[in-house]
Amino acid sequence: MPYLREALSTRRRVSGDQHPYTIRCIQEMGRLYRKMGRLEEALPYYEEAMDSYRLALDPEHPSTLNAIASIAVVLQQMDRLDEALPYAREALDGGRRVSGDDFPPVIRRINLVGEILYDMGRKDEARPYFEESLERSRRALGADHGETIRSLVNSGILLQSQGRSAEAGLLFLEAAESALKLHKNHEVRAIVTDALANYFEARHAMEPDAGYNARAREWADRFAGK
Repeated sequence: MPYLREALSTRRRVSGDQHPYTIRCIQEMGRLYRKMGRLEEALPYYEEAMDSYRLALDPEHPSTLNAIASIAVVLQQMDRLDEALPYAREALDGGRRVSGDDFPPVIRRINLVGEILYDMGRKDEARPYFEESLERSRRALGADHGETIRSLVNSGILLQSQGRSAEAGLLFLEAAESALKLHKNHEVRAIVTDALANYFEARHAMEPDAGYNARAREWADRFAGK
């Protein structure tokens, strides 16, 4: 962190606040704070990067849209959902216009808008976003892509919340089979294992003698490589 602070300070002095390298350093500061869980400190860096990209490039330049989406994610993690949603929608709408609906960052933003709506309790509005992201990611990215797996999990969580446990289970298991192939994508694997654990726990509570605890242990062992 001290080295990056020094690099950012030097870059500001030498190149100015709106030079692309300076903005990248600003974004990296935000990413580091976010990884450390220090979201309140991360947010101003993301906001500065967004404002600088708007001025230096274009409001719908891919870098600007990525910065806007990053703010939405940070605000979502801070549970400031009413603030997160407009940023997520702006990044999504701009991405659709600039890059098309099947561009991977656009598919991620479709998911993001759905996730924020779901977290706000607006499940009926979230559903078409999850359905679209799943359809597009399967077709454009493939069954084993991280975004496809995320879409499967999101759709499964929505179905489970609606009492459609059998349908949800099929999506979770499909996601799990694909996630097992992504040895280095720890974030996606964690999303899947959490969803599976919650699913099996809920099913066990409804049907204690149906063997769901054993299935949960079996899947935990598979993800652990046993």
